[in-house]
Amino acid sequence: MTQSPLRSLAIAGLFSLCTITTGCTSVQVVAADSAPLQPKQGLLVMQIKSNAYARLNYVDYKSDYSIADKLSHEFIGSKGFVLAKAREKQYIVMPMDAGDYAWMHSYIAGKSARMDAKSKFTIVAHAITYIGQFDIVADDTRYSMHVVDQSDDMRRYLGEAYPGYLKSMPLVKQLADLH
Repeated sequence: MTQSPLRSLAIAGLFSLCTITTGCTSVQVVAADSAPLQPKQGLLVMQIKSNAYARLNYVDYKSDYSIADKLSHEFIGSKGFVLAKAREKQYIVMPMDAGDYAWMHSYIAGKSARMDAKSKFTIVAHAITYIGQFDIVADDTRYSMHVVDQSDDMRRYLGEAYPGYLKSMPLVKQLADLH
């Protein structure tokens, strides 16, 4: 059965409206080796090992989130996100402003869940901040996610793919806390 062109256009318009109004138009920026960073920036580095597509949204960390903060995240969107494809392992290297952040929401294998906004990580200015390897396993009804330390593997990867950054900035290990 084929859809009418008008129905297809309506679905595309509705998707576009939802994307614009929920803040999903952010772009995940990937660093190019030795590209200059802004004065108060550092690099976020992490690995993701997942059997499903995943999107992890982050916000500026606060010790206490109000209802207005949570509604703002729902309707305006998060500060940024990390995308993972369904494959064995991928490496994320992206510039970010120095500061404290928290994982707020996850979308994994078609499932959506709020994360404890106290699940914080810190980006250090003028440094490569390693926050760990996120292991994600999803099935038809649920998913699990935890962080493990694979910093030796990350150092090897950075030495091969980002040697300029690795030589010019310290590698700081601050494993993300998902509790």
